[in-house]
Order: sequence, then structure tokens, then C-alpha cells
Amino acid sequence: RVRGSQGPLVPRLRPADSTSYASAALGLFAAAAASFRSKAARNQRAERTEVSLAAARRDDFEPGERLFKQLYRSSNYLSETGEEDGDGGRKKGPRQKASWREDNRRQREDPAYGKKYVVDPTPRRGRGRRYEKAEVVDETQDLDRSASRLRTMYKRPRFGWKEVNEDDLRTSSLRGDMPAIGSGEVWLSKFLSHAGACSRRTVNEVVLQGRVTINDQIVQDPVVKVDPERDTVALDGHVQRLRTLDQLVWIMLYKPKDVITTMEDSEGRRTVMDLIPWAKKRRLVPVGRIDRNATGLVLLTNDYEWHTILAHPRYEVPKRYKVDIWNGVPSRDKIKALEDGLKLPDEPRPLMGLSEVQVLNNKKESGICTMGFTMTEGRYRQVLRMFEYIGHPIKAVKRTGYGMVALDRKLKAGEFRMLTPKEVRRLKGPTILKRPDGDPFKRQGQLEGEDTDESQQQGPGTGRFDELYDRRSRQKKRSDRFSGSDRASAGGERVQSRDRNRRERSRSRDRDEEEDFQQRPPAREATLEDLQSFEQSFGGLGAPSASPA
Repeated sequence: RVRGSQGPLVPRLRPADSTSYASAALGLFAAAAASFRSKAARNQRAERTEVSLAAARRDDFEPGERLFKQLYRSSNYLSETGEEDGDGGRKKGPRQKASWREDNRRQREDPAYGKKYVVDPTPRRGRGRRYEKAEVVDETQDLDRSASRLRTMYKRPRFGWKEVNEDDLRTSSLRGDMPAIGSGEVWLSKFLSHAGACSRRTVNEVVLQGRVTINDQIVQDPVVKVDPERDTVALDGHVQRLRTLDQLVWIMLYKPKDVITTMEDSEGRRTVMDLIPWAKKRRLVPVGRIDRNATGLVLLTNDYEWHTILAHPRYEVPKRYKVDIWNGVPSRDKIKALEDGLKLPDEPRPLMGLSEVQVLNNKKESGICTMGFTMTEGRYRQVLRMFEYIGHPIKAVKRTGYGMVALDRKLKAGEFRMLTPKEVRRLKGPTILKRPDGDPFKRQGQLEGEDTDESQQQGPGTGRFDELYDRRSRQKKRSDRFSGSDRASAGGERVQSRDRNRRERSRSRDRDEEEDFQQRPPAREATLEDLQSFEQSFGGLGAPSASPA
């Protein structure tokens, strides 16, 4: 009997219809086979899941963390689960979590965290008694948002975990009035420069003049540390205050044409400081600079530590540009020369190569081509000179990105806005920054290796790009030199070799003098006649006669 055959929606099976019985039997057989296959598949998946999660069977996973670690099996996951590492079968130890994260987690477990009682001031009466009405407001999201912003502004350039572990990033300890350079001790020169009192180069001068005091005591040694939260530093009697986390500002500006990227201009031309009314009051400085006729993204900030990291070319912060050039699309050889780095006649060293070079648009009627590229250095009018050198003059230049921050499309030329905390975090990069590796051309030569030799064997090209092959030959010679550590070790070896040679020369000189002394004839004893002849040689200036006692 077929289940459900007596239902109103299923027609009854007539005994006289043998075809219906056959079709029903086939349907039952197909349903049983499908059920068997699905059950076998479920068992197989369960076995596979049990095997894959055998090593990750833990009870302290947060919601969603188990699935995340299954999809992205990072080194942290391997260390936590105790699995073997990929190289050499070595096991990594468990990585300790930041202490401030554990404190925040325990604080959030408190039922009273982020709860605030708001009392209605309207007086109320009932049954002869006076009472007030209040309600509980949950401010957890506001607290988390404020702590995330303060934590973003507090982040300093760190190159090691030791400095990172010293930072106290707990939600309960973060305040808007904290010093922007951190809560630990800093050098006096750094304190005065961040306070805007003077530059680091003039700190020694003002200290030796007796103009700086710490806790009402005149400082005599410029090499001293101060605590921004405890010590009081004054210059010429005026107490110096550091910027706080609430006073740090990051600005995204859409720079228009005919505006100079500088703080002030001696010729009275318009600068980026004129576009922001309160820029001088907040002591904002532009991060890097672009040409006067160029447009696009310009960042301004009063966080001078990150200004140095983002503006100096040794940290190789990428900048994205979009240019309009004449004479159509450049050839492959020209684009390859831009990627390898050009050697301009008026530059002492080759330029760093471009990356992510793309042809965005090409107007064949007017001969204007739009290209995009990324560069990590910015010399004087570099973009204009590079494309003029390859025969494609520049019509327009626009910077579209700086690091991980892109120009907001909603902004118009001359407008600005504040960077969001997420954009500031993307701009500052990872927790541990990579230290500069020295000359990028030297690293490139070490990576290329045999490619550089092959390019030298092919011989120089034709046209303007003969300089490219000459640059590669110089690059090969440069790559053969010592690195910083090798140079230091080689310098120590040279000093030891020089001292060793000096000792050997001194010993050989002593041996020669001893041999000459032994080869000389023996000296005879002086007589009275020798003494008289010696006195006569001085004329009247002989030895004085002894006076009577």
C-alpha cells in the first residue's frame, strides 16, 4: 500500500490497471535508492568533517571562529591547534593574545557595561508619594565606536613587538586628553618639536642658553627624557602642551590647479593652506607634494610622526596617478622602460620604476591617451619629465590614491573632508611596519641576478633607451658591492688588517735597527784629549770654571 494514496490529492489506484501498479513499484524503488544514496552521502560527509575537525576540537572558540579557521588555516591556527608547520615539521608555540583584548572581553561580560540610567526630571506624584521615572540606555555601541577612534589615533609607528606590547589600548584607559605621542617617556627634543616650540635641530641651542625648564628647574643637558603626563616643560617661561588624541586631524583635500602644495609662499601665490580655514591654527602640514598644475588627492595632518613615515621615499608608500598624454599609446618598449626605471640626463641616479601601468582610454582622433600607474618616489616634476623623455608630453596629471586611501569621488576640486577611522587605519598600515631595506636598486639587482647578465649580453638597444642598458650595467656593479652589515664587517676586518700591518712594520723596523747596531764597529772609550778638543770647538764658550765655595 502506497502511503498517501488515500489522500484527496492523490488518485486511487485501480486494481484493473496493471500499468499503475508497475509505475508505483518503480517509483518506490527509485525513492528507496535515492534515500539510500543521500544517507550514504550524509555519512560520508560526517566522517570527513569529523576527520578534518579532529585537531580543532576545542571549546573556547567564539561564535563563527571555528568556521573562519577552517576556511583560512593561518599560522596562528596551526600554532593554536598544535599542528606541524610546513617547513621541517617543526611545531610552533601558542601565540599569546594582547592583554588589553582580554581585559576588554572581561569588561564586556559585565552586565552593567555601557548601561546608563537616565532620570526624567519631570516630578510625578501618585498615591500621596513623589517619585521619578528613569530608563536604562545602552551606550555600548557609542563606547566601542569612541574606543576604536581613539585606538586608531593612538597607533604609533612600531617596528617591533616590544614597543607594541607596551601600549595600553584598553577601553577603560583610553582618553581623549591623552598625549598624541604616547604615555611613555620621550626625549626632550621630540617633546618640544611635537609641541611646536622649536625644531629638533635647535633644541641643543635653546637648552644651552638656559631657556628650557623641567618642573621649574633649568635643564643643562639636552639629552634627557621627560614624561608627558607628569613633567611640566616650559620654554622662555611658557608651558608647552602636547597635542591630544582629540586634537589629531587627518584631512583629504581635492587639490585644484594653480595651487601650491606648501605651507606658505614668498611670492604670494595660493597654497593648500588657504583652502582650509583652520589649517594654520591646527598646525596642519601636507603629506608630500604634487606639482602646481597637477590635481587630485593631498593629505594634511598634524601627526608629525606618521607624516615622516608616509612622505619619506625610503618607506616606499605607493601613490596612484592618472595622466593624459599626447601622441597616443606608448609602445611596449617605452612602457617597459618606465617599469624598469629611466635614467634622465639631469639626474645622478636612475628613477625607480613604475608599477601597475595601465592604458585606461585612447582617443585616436585627438591623439590623447589616458594612463594609470603607481609610483613610490616623487622627485621634482618627475611625472612630467618622464613622459616628455619618452616622447609623450603630459596634458593633465591627477593623483587618485595615496597608500590604501583613494580619492573620494564625491569631492569636487577645492573641497575637503575628514578621514574616517577606517581610512586612517588603512593609511597607517599593519601593526608592525617593515623597516627600510636600503637602496631599492640594489635589492632589485639581487633579485634579478641572471636577468641582468642576459640583458648585458644582448648589447645596447637603439634610440633613447641606450641609457637603460647602461643603467643595468651600473646596477650590476652596484649589486656586487657590500650591503650595510657586510660593509660594517668588512670595515672591521680592514681595521684589523691595518693594525696587523702596522705591527709587522714596527717589528721589521726594530729588527733592522738591531742588525745595524750589531754590524757597527765597537765604540772606544773617550780620553782627556777628546774632552779638550770638544771644549775648544766652542771657542770662548767652554765649560765654566768652578767658583770657590
